[in-house]
Amino acid sequence: MNTKSIGSAIKGVNWWHLVFLVLASLSLSGFNASAQIVADFNDGNNTTTADGYTGAALGGWTHPWATTDLTNMTLTGTVTNTTPLNGGGNYLSLTSTATAAGQSYLYRSFATSGADSVSVTQPLQYTWDFSAASFNSATTYNFFDLTGTSAGGTGGNETWIIQILGTEIAYGAGNGSGGVSDVNTGLTATANDVYQFTVTSNPTNDTYTLTIHDLTSGSVYTSPTAVDYRYDATDTDGSILEYGTVTSAAVTDDWSLDSISISALAVPEPSSLFYLFVGGILLLGFVFKRGKNGALRTANPSSI
Repeated sequence: MNTKSIGSAIKGVNWWHLVFLVLASLSLSGFNASAQIVADFNDGNNTTTADGYTGAALGGWTHPWATTDLTNMTLTGTVTNTTPLNGGGNYLSLTSTATAAGQSYLYRSFATSGADSVSVTQPLQYTWDFSAASFNSATTYNFFDLTGTSAGGTGGNETWIIQILGTEIAYGAGNGSGGVSDVNTGLTATANDVYQFTVTSNPTNDTYTLTIHDLTSGSVYTSPTAVDYRYDATDTDGSILEYGTVTSAAVTDDWSLDSISISALAVPEPSSLFYLFVGGILLLGFVFKRGKNGALRTANPSSI
């Protein structure tokens, strides 16, 4: 190919598309891949697989499902598919039985380093589906992520916390040192409705955002962004996921969980941010040069 034909080929290049493709490839190559830890209960009742109940320490989980802080209560669970929560398949059916005022929690810890792990120093997204056969004024449901190495009830060491107080669905706006204020979402818990909870947690600034989707009625609530953690002394998210009830009387509560997941959100590495910056400068220079050349051709029509 001669020099003239090479020049013609270069003129035919769509530079906007080329610059865009270069920037996209540079930026995407610098993003950390997402990891995910799940519990869909597809493997039924067993103690040998990650997705069974109570399951095994596999697939990013460091512990089988277990119960803790049982005070005047029993908490039993079994995998079934009688009334699927969302689209069919297995789910975890739970029964909390209180003989007096008390509490009980189901929990499972997850890996924060090594194979199949997620980092608790980077943004994470937690999702789960929940339903209850009934709601009453004596029972509060608590869903939260606990820091430290030991499971237990709510006590100030949670990062984020979601509550159903009777029929009021709320979340905790913390102060970073263990204090918390309940914020009413305006949603009313309805028996047998399926609720999908999504918590986007950001330990880099010790905040979280909550979305609640009532899959039965279609109602959706999204919290303000950057709700403060209840506890942020370690500048990390917790690694113990807990679901449970607190009661003020002798009651029995039937409830269900499904589609539990913990996902690491892709974040740009420093190198990708540098590439984006350099690419942006090059793009601005290209736009400026094209504008300048266009102005020169207008001022000198004979050059067109």
